[in-house]
Amino acid sequence: MNSFLKHVADRLLDGSLTMREQMVILPSRRSITYLKHILAKSIDRPIFLPRIVTMDQLASEISGMERLDPVSVGLELYATYSDLYKDAEEFEVFDSWSGAILKDFNTVDTYLIEAADLYTDLRHLKEINEWSFLEEELGADQQKYNNFWKRLGPLYIRFNERTELTGKTYSGAIMRKASDQMRTKRAFPNMKRILFAGFNALSNVEISILDRFHEEGRLEICWDDSRFFTSQSINPAGHFMRQWKQKEWIQSFSEDDDSTCEIEIASHPHAISQCMWAGSLLSDGEGEGDIAIVLADETLLGPLLDQFPSNIDHVNITIGLSFTHSQVYLFLKDYFLLHIRAEKAKNTGQIWQVHHEDLTRWAETSSRFHLIADHIVKSIDKKTKEGRQVFYNEEHLRELLGSEKVSRYGLFNVKMNNLINFSVQLLRDVRSSDRITVGIAERLIEIVTDTSEVISNYPFVSSVESLWKCLKGAMSKERVSFIGEPLQGVQVMGLLETRALHFDKIILLGANEGNLPKGPSYETFLPFDIRRYYNLPTQREEDAIYAYYFYRLISRAQKVFIGFTSERDEFGGGEKSRYLSQLLNGLPQDAGFNAVVNETVYSARNTKVPHVDVVVNSNEDVRRKILNYYKRGVSFSRLSEYTRCPLDFFYKTVLRLGEEVGVEEEMGSGDLGNVVHDVLEESFKPLIGKGKVSIHSIDKMKDRCPELLDRILLSRGLDKMTENGESALVKAVAIRMLSNFFEREKIRVSENEIEILSLEADWQMEMDVPIDNGMETVQFKAKIDRVERCNGKTVLIDYKTGAVKKSSLKFKSMDSLDLFSPDKSKSLQLLYYQWFNFRKNQSSSSAGIISMIGMGVEVDFLELNSEKEIRADELLEFETQLFEKLEEIYTRERFEHDKDKGFYCSHCLEPAQKTY
Repeated sequence: MNSFLKHVADRLLDGSLTMREQMVILPSRRSITYLKHILAKSIDRPIFLPRIVTMDQLASEISGMERLDPVSVGLELYATYSDLYKDAEEFEVFDSWSGAILKDFNTVDTYLIEAADLYTDLRHLKEINEWSFLEEELGADQQKYNNFWKRLGPLYIRFNERTELTGKTYSGAIMRKASDQMRTKRAFPNMKRILFAGFNALSNVEISILDRFHEEGRLEICWDDSRFFTSQSINPAGHFMRQWKQKEWIQSFSEDDDSTCEIEIASHPHAISQCMWAGSLLSDGEGEGDIAIVLADETLLGPLLDQFPSNIDHVNITIGLSFTHSQVYLFLKDYFLLHIRAEKAKNTGQIWQVHHEDLTRWAETSSRFHLIADHIVKSIDKKTKEGRQVFYNEEHLRELLGSEKVSRYGLFNVKMNNLINFSVQLLRDVRSSDRITVGIAERLIEIVTDTSEVISNYPFVSSVESLWKCLKGAMSKERVSFIGEPLQGVQVMGLLETRALHFDKIILLGANEGNLPKGPSYETFLPFDIRRYYNLPTQREEDAIYAYYFYRLISRAQKVFIGFTSERDEFGGGEKSRYLSQLLNGLPQDAGFNAVVNETVYSARNTKVPHVDVVVNSNEDVRRKILNYYKRGVSFSRLSEYTRCPLDFFYKTVLRLGEEVGVEEEMGSGDLGNVVHDVLEESFKPLIGKGKVSIHSIDKMKDRCPELLDRILLSRGLDKMTENGESALVKAVAIRMLSNFFEREKIRVSENEIEILSLEADWQMEMDVPIDNGMETVQFKAKIDRVERCNGKTVLIDYKTGAVKKSSLKFKSMDSLDLFSPDKSKSLQLLYYQWFNFRKNQSSSSAGIISMIGMGVEVDFLELNSEKEIRADELLEFETQLFEKLEEIYTRERFEHDKDKGFYCSHCLEPAQKTY
């Protein structure tokens, strides 16, 4: 274990210098802990340890500057930018690309590049690429684009001047400042040996620091490498080591271990399978001894913890769970998103109001953390779905949540500074039996409080969105830390933490392309051409770094278990790391790596679910429910459902399963039909039983139509929807439909004597129907939009807001197959109405449809053999078929889906053949 750090410890204890005369720089705090442990075990008397620091600590001590926290550095950058340029973008806009600017500033400093030259070349390159082909002068937007590239160089200079005055800056500037100071001042004069150990890739500024120590005769370097890293020039793992061997530094290299490494590469169908596999390895005894679980994909930590077996007594986890994956963080995020959307609505001239999705999401989590009662969540859901409530203002919230809750949690239009206090109160009230959840809530309170103190110095953080950006930036770096013994038991860590450390057993999870190595980062404004010209790192160097991490990690292990996910996703995921392919093809072995590699494929259980025809067999209970339906009332709509699909009819009518009610934020076709029907009912209602309809009365209806439409929209809770968006178009369609209808109606009343007898009439009647060798009382129901007397004859009218084909209202005979065909549903509806009128009122009638689109002046009538009035004997024949259909429903042995006709079934399930 840790043969490399043992080599470093031996060098420190060689007796040539005292510990106080030596200083060690290691790549991570984790390696510092291990080196101190090895030193303590290597001596038998109390001594002072040497100074042991990381490279960042070294640079900070030399430069005398501190590192700014992520929130402050972003705020300082924008403050500098807005001071330089009075037409600066809003902070919210700038913040979206400030990360790329800072990353490039770090690159410029760590590679000792003259910023003015680089950003001038970058501007020229952009101008050539974007505008060189244009002959005319640049427009305003094009000039603004050019100005952005012009501003980066001056921004870099002014930002460094500003931060140097405060003594706090970003890491790259600290490194560069340390390098500059070492040219004129001897750093750590009491140290006679400066030992760098465990590094691989070095930036120019780090090389300059090492060169300075070398010039002073104090530098020694210990490289943690292997012979097969550098034996082949094409091996990316040795890309940097081959360069350092050419330097004149005093340096030593690790000795190769000739023992054989046993490597098992396991393909898994999904991430959870990898974690289960790791748990089984620990259970089977692989958890004993010197072992580390390394996560190339750190999101696997959560599921991995669930798989730890009980036989593992000691576990040390150094990664930490990200706060951004916790329920408390998401709860706070929902709270701020609620306010952000409400603030944006207010800024557009609307009142402060909360969108139903934001409110529901926040309320559900609040209920989980016992801030509000469960019944409040149900009330919100009910009001949203049944009342079509899309937005909630302060008054609505006080009605639903209670004034005390609204005032306590700031669910109204509050100032940004007060919102900080409300969010703290929100977190204080979180209740949970999970100690981690409570701990995260307490830490988030500290972050919110600290961040509020920081942003108080920056007046441009003036909106809820900008406040949330600052809080999110601070919280994104936080981790849930675990308590453990860093030198005992199973060590769980990320790939970067393994630098300079060696373990006898390694379990490496998440070894897919994109994790190992990481994919290309696009958070930079420096294109490849600029990077190559200035010798800045490109993707090739990034890949070489990860190649070194991987091969160094496994080079001295005795057993290595590597898992990757084989499941493909829409982005091409599921490809194993290129380093695994190299191992499987023997490339490292050819270069001197002594390893035996085996591959195992773990597949998901290949369960074939064949095509399933859902069939419901009838029984006494089903027949009893059918009779109950007959007593409730048989309607045309239910009969129509049966003709399309018996199984859908069974679900909706027999079992009375309703469809899930969603929240429609725009008016749909159903709303259009309902609104038009309501307008026509209210318009014609004063004329019921008043004699002949006149042209003058139709003109009055048309004039008051817009006002009546608005009133009906208000009564249905649709008034706000129709102010803009798709609903405004639907409203316009309704106005046009009604206007055209009244114009055509004027022609009808001028050519015919029309009297209104009833509107939206609900007809009911009971009849004894022969069913299964007996008689059952069946109630029939019908709702007819309009009953009129036209030239002395009764006409039953149904309004349709959709198009109607005249061919669908014609049929040749009372043949059952033709009558009950789904494509004849409109004919069946009108025939049902005529039969109903015949039986109820003992009178003849005709029935037709008034379609709001694609219609002429006349009503489209139902026709049987080209006759509009259907004879009594024909209606009695329909009655016989109707009764037979009711008996068929009652006596059928099974209900199954009709594949040919049931295209719109809301409950029928037909699982396709699929592999799970």
